[in-house]
Amino acid sequence: MTRSIVFFAIAAAALAGCGGDSIDSKPASGVSTPAPAAAAAEATAEVSKPAAPPDLATFEVGQSWRLIDASSPELRDNAVKAGIFLEVQDGRLVGYAGCNRFSAPMVLRGPGEIGLGPVMASKRGCADDALNAAEQQFLAALQKIDTFKLSDGQLSFNHPDGTVLVFVEGRPDGIEPAAE
Repeated sequence: MTRSIVFFAIAAAALAGCGGDSIDSKPASGVSTPAPAAAAAEATAEVSKPAAPPDLATFEVGQSWRLIDASSPELRDNAVKAGIFLEVQDGRLVGYAGCNRFSAPMVLRGPGEIGLGPVMASKRGCADDALNAAEQQFLAALQKIDTFKLSDGQLSFNHPDGTVLVFVEGRPDGIEPAAE
């Protein structure tokens, strides 16, 4: 009989420690669970945030742009032949620069403002000197752009020194497969 009482006392104590859920309880991870009113306020704050400016929304993942014009005459003359294009991926611009693939981290700083980290490119040889020169000019120009504008289906990247790269949506025909 004494054993039964001790067993039931231990079992009752263990069950009492389990307790029900309360608003102030903490999950096993140690992160406190928000009160229902706080969760509702957070949800309302998410809904009431202003929408991103339209030009920030233009950079959709998987969207490709092909170069059609540039401030550099040599780059402009070889843009179509080189098949230069870029594609927006998660936080990056990737693409084909005429001879090599490239990639650069991208940050949209605000409406019309963009920043790129270091532009990395593969190191394949370029059989054509004009394409090689166009690629080098493109990569140098891309590295310093700091603003963009989307107008009439064209995307232009700009720098205060007069550097301009102009793209239209899509990829060049038959030049290079999907960017990775």
